[in-house]
Amino acid sequence: MLLDVVLVVLEAVAGVVAFVAGIAVVEGPRRGLFALYFGAFTAAALFWLLDTVITWHLLSNVARQTSLALGILVGYALFRAGHAGTEASERFDEEWRDRYQRDVAFTLYTLVVGVYCVAAINLNAPGWVVAVIAVAAAWIGAMAPAVGREVVYAPVFVPRERRRR
Repeated sequence: MLLDVVLVVLEAVAGVVAFVAGIAVVEGPRRGLFALYFGAFTAAALFWLLDTVITWHLLSNVARQTSLALGILVGYALFRAGHAGTEASERFDEEWRDRYQRDVAFTLYTLVVGVYCVAAINLNAPGWVVAVIAVAAAWIGAMAPAVGREVVYAPVFVPRERRRR
């Protein structure tokens, strides 16, 4: 299907733009770049959703279940991206930057997970491969913060005033 290919390309381009802009704004919001990051992230999510709806009848049961789980993850990631924007614009208290960085970092993680899971689905990988990738990605995402902020987020994700010199 030509429309499927177009949507996948648009999703990939928007995802790359969102990822690069997200890396640029993770230290703190920069005028214009946050809007680019949020807009590209939202566009990537919408292109993925449209592609999933159009190709739903072609997906295996495991791919459908994985797509539903990804949909929940993407919805939550969109919420976190919006929350990062709120934190950056309103700066409620001294801890706003930590919350902002966690929100943006979560969306970057979501983009990476989405790439691996969608690639496995689009390559018609066996259902068990898709399931293993989805579970492994979720496990890595859940365990990463436990490894330690200095290891996982350093030095990019640590505010300047907290960096060791």
